[in-house]
Amino acid sequence: MAFSVVIHQSAKELAVPLTQFHLDWHGKPVRHPTSFGFRLHEDRLVYRFRSDKSADCDKTLVRGQFVAELWTQDVAEFFVRGIDASYQEFNVSPTGAWWSAAFGQYRSLVEEVPCSSVRIQTTIEERNWEIEFSVPLAEIVVLRNIDLRDAHLNPAGILNPRDPEYLCFGHTDGGEPDFHRAENFLPITLL
Repeated sequence: MAFSVVIHQSAKELAVPLTQFHLDWHGKPVRHPTSFGFRLHEDRLVYRFRSDKSADCDKTLVRGQFVAELWTQDVAEFFVRGIDASYQEFNVSPTGAWWSAAFGQYRSLVEEVPCSSVRIQTTIEERNWEIEFSVPLAEIVVLRNIDLRDAHLNPAGILNPRDPEYLCFGHTDGGEPDFHRAENFLPITLL
């Protein structure tokens, strides 16, 4: 069965429809209902991520703060690949702290990319957390000079840092968790 990542297009500011992660990296049922969604709005890519578990993160980090190594705690992630092996990684903490970097090929870091025009909304409640992260398409370096329909996406996340649950929509059949692998990136369907 072929999968793709759906990006909803809308001229209005609407909630991003969510898709459920059913299995974790190892093919086991996800312990806490967690979902993601993408929307294209006014030349911005919007990523929404929600987990029905309490947030396990450094709550001293603030929304908009650019911080590396967020993957050591609960984190929403997504990766965007261009038409070659280059890709850009985005990490967003439940608090709204975030990080991004461009890679020229598999795990070959080119540079950190502190995009100047991101928008972040967060909600942390006792038993769930949610982020909505919006970045201009022009600030996604691997999308420069290509059509979004030619790119690939990899929605992912890490929950429970002490007993990690690795979520990757494009991978559910085991092995060492590695969201950077080319086969995890899925084609895009625009609706």
